[in-house]
Amino acid sequence: MIEFNGILTGNAKKYYMKRSINFWRKFTLLGALIVPVPLAIFSIVKHISILFYISCIVAFLCYFAPCVIKIVKRAMPEKICIDGETISCDIGGQLESIFLEDIKVIHDYGDFYSFMFTNGQHTPHFVCQKDLLTKGTIEDFEVLFEGKIIKVN
Repeated sequence: MIEFNGILTGNAKKYYMKRSINFWRKFTLLGALIVPVPLAIFSIVKHISILFYISCIVAFLCYFAPCVIKIVKRAMPEKICIDGETISCDIGGQLESIFLEDIKVIHDYGDFYSFMFTNGQHTPHFVCQKDLLTKGTIEDFEVLFEGKIIKVN
């Protein structure tokens, strides 16, 4: 069993926040297009300029809403456990688990690891800061994921 326990700090926290914002921005972009685009088209066809301005404001707010994450303290991963066939992440009491076989690649940024998955799951939560390792060793981790770890400068 390998366990990372604690709150991310430094470069790992910055990376997590950026990745989390980008993750949510992809979803809000869809919302920014679904409502405002038809509303803008309708306002142009019917010559109702106020609806066009409202649709632009809605699109802007939907797309840039994730930036609030920088201001409001987000729930970050508190504990990541690698045990048996799964890796699980505890985020404020909610548990997210993924099979180890679904790990595509692990990026080693020097002081933390970031996981990418093959099954289409795009979750920003699997970031392991090396100095938060409480069970197991870095060597155990690197042996377990040999061939999947890529060093990033």
